[in-house]
Amino acid sequence: MYRDINEGRDAKITEKSEKARKEFFQKCEKIKKGAAYNEKKVLEIANNCALEYLKVFGRIGVHPLLHLKGGKKRPRYMIDRDETWVIYKPALWQMGGQPSAWRDNLLKIQQGTKSLKEAEDKYLASEKAETMQEWHVLETGMLWLPPDRMQDFRGWGFIQRLDLETDGPVIIAKTWRNMRALQVQMKLHVNHKAYMCLVHGRMENKTVHAKRKFAELGSDASTQVMLQNDAVNDPFFDWSSGGKWSNRSVRMAETFFTPLAYYHRKEDNSDYTLVYVNILTGITHQIRITMQSFGHPLVSDDRYLPRDQAMADLKWCPRNFLVEVRADFFDVTGPHKDPEHRNYTRISLENPLPQMFQNILTKKLILTEVLDPTADLFVGPRYWAIGDYELMSAYPKDDDYRKKVMRWGQRRGIHLDALNRLLMLSKDDIDDVLNNYRPPSELGAEAYTNWICPVCMHWNTPEEVERQERNNWGEKKIDPDVCRGGGRITALGKDCKGRRQVNEDKVKSTVPEGWLNYVKDPTIHFLYLVNAKWLEARRTVMKNARPSWERAPDEAEGTIATPEMLVVLEEALVDKAKKGELGLHESDLVTLPGLEDIQFPLGLPPECDVQRVRLPGCGSQSQWVYTLKAFKRIDYTSVFDAKAQRLQGPLFVKTDELPPKQIRRKTDEASSDSNGKVALKTAGSWDWSSALSAATDEEPPEKKQKVSSSATRKWERRESKSNPGKFYFVNTVTGESSVEKPQDMEDNWEMMISKSSGKSYYFNHATGESRVEKPEGMEDTGSAGEAALLNMASGGSTASQPKADEGIKWERRESTSKPGSYYYFNPTTGDNEITPPVVEFPWTLVESKSKRGQKYYYNEVTAESTVDPPRSAKPAPKKANDTKANGSSSPPGRLSTGAVNGKQEKLPAGWTRKESEKYQGKFYYTNSKTGETSWTKPSPWERAESNSNPGKFYYINCETGETSWTKQVVGIAS
Repeated sequence: MYRDINEGRDAKITEKSEKARKEFFQKCEKIKKGAAYNEKKVLEIANNCALEYLKVFGRIGVHPLLHLKGGKKRPRYMIDRDETWVIYKPALWQMGGQPSAWRDNLLKIQQGTKSLKEAEDKYLASEKAETMQEWHVLETGMLWLPPDRMQDFRGWGFIQRLDLETDGPVIIAKTWRNMRALQVQMKLHVNHKAYMCLVHGRMENKTVHAKRKFAELGSDASTQVMLQNDAVNDPFFDWSSGGKWSNRSVRMAETFFTPLAYYHRKEDNSDYTLVYVNILTGITHQIRITMQSFGHPLVSDDRYLPRDQAMADLKWCPRNFLVEVRADFFDVTGPHKDPEHRNYTRISLENPLPQMFQNILTKKLILTEVLDPTADLFVGPRYWAIGDYELMSAYPKDDDYRKKVMRWGQRRGIHLDALNRLLMLSKDDIDDVLNNYRPPSELGAEAYTNWICPVCMHWNTPEEVERQERNNWGEKKIDPDVCRGGGRITALGKDCKGRRQVNEDKVKSTVPEGWLNYVKDPTIHFLYLVNAKWLEARRTVMKNARPSWERAPDEAEGTIATPEMLVVLEEALVDKAKKGELGLHESDLVTLPGLEDIQFPLGLPPECDVQRVRLPGCGSQSQWVYTLKAFKRIDYTSVFDAKAQRLQGPLFVKTDELPPKQIRRKTDEASSDSNGKVALKTAGSWDWSSALSAATDEEPPEKKQKVSSSATRKWERRESKSNPGKFYFVNTVTGESSVEKPQDMEDNWEMMISKSSGKSYYFNHATGESRVEKPEGMEDTGSAGEAALLNMASGGSTASQPKADEGIKWERRESTSKPGSYYYFNPTTGDNEITPPVVEFPWTLVESKSKRGQKYYYNEVTAESTVDPPRSAKPAPKKANDTKANGSSSPPGRLSTGAVNGKQEKLPAGWTRKESEKYQGKFYYTNSKTGETSWTKPSPWERAESNSNPGKFYYINCETGETSWTKQVVGIAS
């Protein structure tokens, strides 16, 4: 039996909530029975029930701070960049409504005031909740809103929303293209948001990943509530699940949360839990309804607390205890610190609990237990992303493995911002990503790959296609080349008709002004690919609720900060806080006086005012960020204002070019010279139409027509690299692609010999089909080649039979005269090579750490290692100063100019070692090509052109034979 809620405040919150729920259900049943079911009256019935809900839950319309002087705080700009604002939204500012209403209200304010200051004061003095969009345009002007994009800018550039009584940073786009880029980040959950809240009761000390469905009740945003969509909590569950209310909005909420500390209030003997939250889905009231569904509603919640409890909480907490404390996203529009190497800037912001909430935790409540001793209770735990800590423990990596992944990324221009997120995965997942990676230059190269819509800038993925096919049970084939954007998400208001490829002559008319290739930077492109796997890994590792006390593997501490170091560090961090910046990255610490020679990470005494944190996706051995503790930083962050400038018109932005693989190019027209030779239209690509014309001048007309037709419809069957096992067809001439086999595609059968059985079979190069029986319609050529194949299949041999294995089967052998020394045997020539054979990517020559002086070969893609050179290895090039190569020798007892201590010295091409005429016994180095001289030995790295990729260069170490695509060394001309 439940006690009456008026008997005292010591009644448990669960008892109060259960009694209110039962009362609400009883009232709803009366309303539903009193009104005969009618499809047109469903919303009316639901709205009446929503009003009854608010009679037993919440305190809608009661906002004490609105009536206090200074209770409504002034919005502040945290960031003002080229195409991005970040504004701090205080509590009691709303973010809903329509642009037409915002515009009308602004005009009234402007007509009734004489200055901007007077208009601002009028908004701040109002005793009702004013709108953030109106304040923003009041500050920045209305002229920057693009008139031709107002349909897309319905929210006036606001990318996200916060509840009325919630404060925190809000991102705003200045341009249409940046709005789309930021919306894509939000849809992919690349951006990160974290919140802190105080809830009723002692929450179990576990980190939780929650997925629960919630349904809307009430069509008016001012009175709308969200109910857990099940028979226990939703009186309309039978209607929405049974089809009576088919268009009801039911959404899944996905939330991570972990408790940080327990508090107690003596006045009513009640317990509370401070909770840190990450959200993925961002549905209405998500944190508040999720906490309520777990039996821990927020303190002072105006909608989801039993009414008497909501009113009682106001006496010591005058608003909903919920704050957005952290935000992390990637600005792809600029300005960028080093735009030549990085076309993005990572923006990381912290918004500590406001002073009012800090006072509540320290003065009105008693801290009874800290659950995470490394957390700052005013801003959150060390690790911004919940689940990163657990992933570090579940998938540890050694230093060698991390270095391998780092080298792979560096060669491709991928920064740690993305590689750190990759390193949170299991090794199997990491290897899968590395093996299937395709660079930004391949964007949209084929069906079932990622591509940016040329019309709406939607990020299209093969996963979207598969998801839609699953949703319609495979009844409707989804065209992977049609944009999946449009509708409410992209603010287009309708489905987008953009396609993966655009005809060359229609690019200008298709691509809108300001179109942005937001993944042209390799880091952002890779981040978008790996982020989904990181999110799934966080979900998977949290499937079984994990204890909050679980810790990741220990990491070695570096230098322990001395009092003198802390003074310098704190001064630098105070300066950062005054500028509205988060803090200092680990690599920046060495720029501070007295910290030049420290070892990372810098150890901090627990009693100091500095702490270190890791951003989302950063795990073991990744960089720390050093910040002031929140209780001290609030003095600076609470008053910082970037003072956004008023704009005099829409921003002019450059339109990016479409990725080359997303342009369908027409057959180039080439002209023949007077000698009848076919000219090249563009370097490296033949004009096939002219070539065929020249080649068939002497052919009969019917044969000319057949050749021309086959050339213009050259189809190939290819396997999707992003979806192995799925195939599509591509026209290599026109660029067209099709999932189904094209009708004009000709079969291309060829007799083959099985390597496993030695028997003959037939293979269709067009479709990938193979069969033992000879296909119908296949011409009997009777060629010598086919006869040779049949001879091979029957056990015979032929001189023209290709070798089963290509390349050289090298062997590393130990010297019998000098044990511990090795040479390389070439079975093709019978030669012995002292210098290790050279290799090209993905193979590299690496010196062994465990066996000094020995080397082995390592495959960067497959992680394979071998002491024998791979078959692709080639003999090391002979040097001009090699005495064996040129037949020269030195007089006995005297060293040649290229030798040191009796051993032939290996130098880059053009360099020789000579004895100084002026300083007898001293040697110097001279370059016969450039005339350059040096006392120090030149770098062993040489720049050489690739034999397999003419025009592409790599670097080779003349001493070790090691090769690298990206090795940058002093003295090598670029």
